[in-house]
Amino acid sequence: MSVSRRNFLTYVGVGSYAALCQPWTFSHASSNLNVEAPKIFEPIEASSVDDLLLPEGFSYNIIAKYGDKLGSTVPTDLPEECRLKELAGQPETFGYNNDFTVFFPIDALENGDATEEGLLWVNHEYPSGLFLNGFTKERWEKKEYKSKAEIFKEMSAVGGSILHLKKEKNGKWHLKPNSKYTRRVTAGYPDMEVTGPAKSLLDAKGTCFGTLANCSGGKTPWNTVLTCEENFEDYNSDDRSYNHNWKNKENPGIIEEHYGWIVEVDPFDELKPRKLTALGRFRHENAAMRWNGPERKLVVYMGDDKKDEHLYKFVTKDSFRPEDDRATQRNILSEGTLYAACLETGKWIALDFDSNKETLLAAGFNNQAEVLLDASKAACALGASKLDRPEDCEIHPHDGSLYVALTNNTDLGDFHGSIIQLVEKENNPEGTEFDFRIFLAGGPKSGLSCPDNLHFDPQGNMWVACDISSFNLNEGDYSPFKNNGVFVIPTFGPNAGTAYQFASGPVGAELTGTWFSDDYSTLFLSVQHPGENTESLDDLKSNWPSGKAGDRPVPAVVAITGFNW
Repeated sequence: MSVSRRNFLTYVGVGSYAALCQPWTFSHASSNLNVEAPKIFEPIEASSVDDLLLPEGFSYNIIAKYGDKLGSTVPTDLPEECRLKELAGQPETFGYNNDFTVFFPIDALENGDATEEGLLWVNHEYPSGLFLNGFTKERWEKKEYKSKAEIFKEMSAVGGSILHLKKEKNGKWHLKPNSKYTRRVTAGYPDMEVTGPAKSLLDAKGTCFGTLANCSGGKTPWNTVLTCEENFEDYNSDDRSYNHNWKNKENPGIIEEHYGWIVEVDPFDELKPRKLTALGRFRHENAAMRWNGPERKLVVYMGDDKKDEHLYKFVTKDSFRPEDDRATQRNILSEGTLYAACLETGKWIALDFDSNKETLLAAGFNNQAEVLLDASKAACALGASKLDRPEDCEIHPHDGSLYVALTNNTDLGDFHGSIIQLVEKENNPEGTEFDFRIFLAGGPKSGLSCPDNLHFDPQGNMWVACDISSFNLNEGDYSPFKNNGVFVIPTFGPNAGTAYQFASGPVGAELTGTWFSDDYSTLFLSVQHPGENTESLDDLKSNWPSGKAGDRPVPAVVAITGFNW
């Protein structure tokens, strides 16, 4: 029978197909990586203990946890149409379910590299109706929907935090009091500019309010944050996600078209926040950037965290010019070409309406703005590969290859996920051809399951934070891995692909947001949703971080020290 390349990939598996590809790109990618990665810690064992466990010689201190007062207040000059305007002047607190973190030296705008003071951006991905408002599944089933006050509390708990940090003489990081930089970004404020081709579809004024579902992100070369809106669909949901729903007969929910974008925020508060429609709308996981192609265009790689979704990249129309000021540099993210990957052919497919008019018209699109508004549907119509939850993708600091975490797809029997390595043809990120291979397959043999967040250290080791669902931890096929953890994996040398466990999280928690300070002396880490498998406040599954019986679990960001490179 005749078998298409797409079906062939399904039959033999991605890894087998990759093994048949010509290896020209991988020999190039690894040519300068031929030494064994250094041993920087003694690995720990998997654990089901309700605590954050680290190797001997390492310690952590909590920088901020949910509910901590930041010293800032809700702005008093919010526009009338801002839903959270009635909270103006109230104290701002650190948000819930901290996720992605990124550190900026305090002198970054002067091209400095301060090691003991800086700004830390922290995502707050989603609220917990139970822990914030006592909102139980029983209330949902009885149609006791959330009140406006409960919804406003949850809207205030998501988005992001900017923390002004200082490292003390004892090596611990603490929040600097009364800083002009420390503040919140929430689902209700501030108001944000909308840029790019889909601007007119969002709001006639070109503005919208706040950000939510902030998962991972990236850091631009002009020192702003790209924070990624992921599961935006949950907030106007039906019984798919009772815990997040904000829409009922008394409350309007959210305007869905305003979310699902990449959002740019300036931690130094010089530039107005923006929603970047040129980069497409889908369940954005992260944004990894390169600008070293032949035309020095900025290239942004992005994953769509859902089963059978796609891997994307955005290539700016204009070149990145380091000599320009920040306000000019940021404009390059307003115009360019969005691509989706086809692994079967090794090509990037341009999601361009004019170039694919017949196919996209048949799929229900009428213009480029509509393509960007539903990039996933357009990518599928044009033949992009369906992947097993493409989450974080990060660029190797030594060779420019792209590593992509495919977390899992239980519908297709992929319970443990994998990490693939993608290399652009001739190492050109602006091009349209690539090769790929499986770098690591999750499971008992590799020692980790459900890879999610990726980060690299100066030695080229990959730091992998895993995300086994809270309700699957220590159960069935996932029992050998116990609690979620962080693993370090050499990417070259004789131990390449071997996972060494660095951290084990509390019960029910996900460890995420790994980011090193610029001198690599500190690892910032989010401990997200400890005790998430709790179904009743009378039966708490975790008491982290206090460790005291009866204390509710609280998400927090920590600073880990003890590194000796």
